[in-house]
Amino acid sequence: MLDIKMRSAEGQRPAPAGKELYTPVVDTFYTSANQNEATSRSGKLVVIFPPQGGYASEAIVTLSTGNPAVDRYYLHSAALNWQTTRKSTKDQVLRTTFSAASPQRWQSILDR
Repeated sequence: MLDIKMRSAEGQRPAPAGKELYTPVVDTFYTSANQNEATSRSGKLVVIFPPQGGYASEAIVTLSTGNPAVDRYYLHSAALNWQTTRKSTKDQVLRTTFSAASPQRWQSILDR
């Protein structure tokens, strides 16, 4: 079970002015190159927001990256931190992709 106390510092901030969707998360989650995984995998995520906007009410991984830790990171991040300022008459659904990658040997942390 997730608790709002687990929100990141960035996720606790209000959505920036003029931004309909606020997703404080990195685009790619880097894994250790020695985890015997493919160098790049994509997953799919569905995030549901209430009609009045605000924080996500639900998040579901519909396609796994093959790495449960990566899936869990994105699922938790979306469920706890993602927000929308958009209003609607019914639940709002966002479908998005996310990825896991192993940095190449020549790639340094400054390259990201």
